[in-house]
Amino acid sequence: MLRHASGTRLHDETGDLALVADHLRHNSLDTARGYAKANNAQLKKAIGDW
Repeated sequence: MLRHASGTRLHDETGDLALVADHLRHNSLDTARGYAKANNAQLKKAIGDW
């Protein structure tokens, strides 16, 4: 659970999936993608004007 929280927080703060993968010592971005959960507020902000 702590890994998921850490990965999610790092991704929210940086937006960098490669950094999350490196921090969690994953060999693949696909593995890190499972830990970095999508931030719905950021998504709404990004596509709000569409």
